[in-house]
Amino acid sequence: LLPDHTFASRMTYQERSTHSDDHGNWELTSDGKVLVLHGQHGAPGKFALHDADTLRKLDVNGQEIQSKLNLNYDLKRAPK
Repeated sequence: LLPDHTFASRMTYQERSTHSDDHGNWELTSDGKVLVLHGQHGAPGKFALHDADTLRKLDVNGQEIQSKLNLNYDLKRAPK
């Protein structure tokens, strides 16, 4: 996430040797609780601001994902 409200992302799949890149613009919802990524591929990505260092992936309806497989949907801030 960059200060000019743009982003670049790379998703790497653990079980495959492939990845998916995206870029675009980001915004916060009016209540400041959800980050919305408007990328080049598909529907906007939504993440809850869980704490100062954690974003939690939300489903297309903006709800937390309930995983029966105990999957982790958190993104942690990388050290500087």
